[in-house]
Amino acid sequence: MIMDDIFIVILIGILIIGVIVIVGGVIQNDKDYGTVEGIIIEKDYNPTYTSMFYSGKVFIPVHHSENWKIKIKRTIEEKEKTRWVEVKEDTYNNLNIGDYYKESD
Repeated sequence: MIMDDIFIVILIGILIIGVIVIVGGVIQNDKDYGTVEGIIIEKDYNPTYTSMFYSGKVFIPVHHSENWKIKIKRTIEEKEKTRWVEVKEDTYNNLNIGDYYKESD
């Protein structure tokens, strides 16, 4: 019984460390990218939908709003970097692949 508890604690610790490393990597990537600008290389639209989350003995509906994203690229210190940016619908509709995008303050 004690070994099972120790195993669970170690497993949870490994998962927490993994999440911290992944989140840190995402934050560092955004920081390395700098100013949000570049050439649009991809566009992605996700319509609204509802998913179900099981909690205990009941299903809980989770609403996901529609969103519009563009993937931009630019060269930083001789390395090509890419980044997804969430934009408003009208911005998304007015942009095309190959356009230059610069986020306004």
